[in-house]
Amino acid sequence: MPCRPEVTSVESDEEAIRTCPDEELPGLVDKLWGKYKFQPKPKLPMGRLPLHYTEKRISPNYTSRLVWTAFRPHFLIDLEAAVDLARSLGIRTPPIERSQKIVIEERCYYLIISRYIPGKSLKKLLPQIDREETIRLAFQLRSMLEKMHQKTNRYAGGIGTLAFDRGGIFMTWDEIGLPKGTTTAKDIANVVNYRWGYRRETHGDRGETPEKMEWDIKNGPLAPNLPLVFTNYGLMPRRLIRDNNGDLWITRWDNAGWYPACFDRASMIVGIFGKDRRAHQEWKLFISIANGYKWSREKNGQQIHG
Repeated sequence: MPCRPEVTSVESDEEAIRTCPDEELPGLVDKLWGKYKFQPKPKLPMGRLPLHYTEKRISPNYTSRLVWTAFRPHFLIDLEAAVDLARSLGIRTPPIERSQKIVIEERCYYLIISRYIPGKSLKKLLPQIDREETIRLAFQLRSMLEKMHQKTNRYAGGIGTLAFDRGGIFMTWDEIGLPKGTTTAKDIANVVNYRWGYRRETHGDRGETPEKMEWDIKNGPLAPNLPLVFTNYGLMPRRLIRDNNGDLWITRWDNAGWYPACFDRASMIVGIFGKDRRAHQEWKLFISIANGYKWSREKNGQQIHG
């Protein structure tokens, strides 16, 4: 009869991550962060668990992060629905192991535990890799986006709830007054086109006349009949990971939803590479290939926003 392998400390810790009671999870994350020391630990708040909005590695195979719940009561439902849908399509994305609502210094957060993907982000890779590798990775993302855009929905919003974030990247939906659960592609186009017109330099110090609003809505970058597809408008370089096998992963789905496909590209306009001109050039090439040079009318509108 074969001997059972000895359970290591890592195995014990990661079993605890998966199975410990909810009330013990924040303390366990705090303990493991100090134990494995994959990155410096920030100063602890009164609520003990360090505030960490970006993913932090807490064990060899798991990461944790916090998301502030203000303005996003629906966040977990939409996030988990987006991750499940992406994985069902064969999109490489780490599964969520656990999630929990916690309170730190009288503020509510979601504590999210995900699988760690060994590799490097495009933020670190693009200044180093050659043009051929940039192109290869871009075609991987292009394949993922094509699969995602085959999934359509009648109404816009979050994947699970059709809700909008009040602090969204592109517009503050609630303030605009778009109705939850019944927002159509035409509604989205009207709002985007109006804001496009409002920010155009050619308008100068514009007045709010019905004629100008009508012109903006009619001539803006978004067509009113674009399909609402499965998108991720958070495709920043730091959220795209090349694993040790050379495969590209999308690690964050906080900003997934049913929107026009050009929302993917709009989120990629800013690469955040500082003064590294070569990295900027590689990123521009990457997003051009990944998006397949599509949505030319919408791209012009994005450039105006940028």
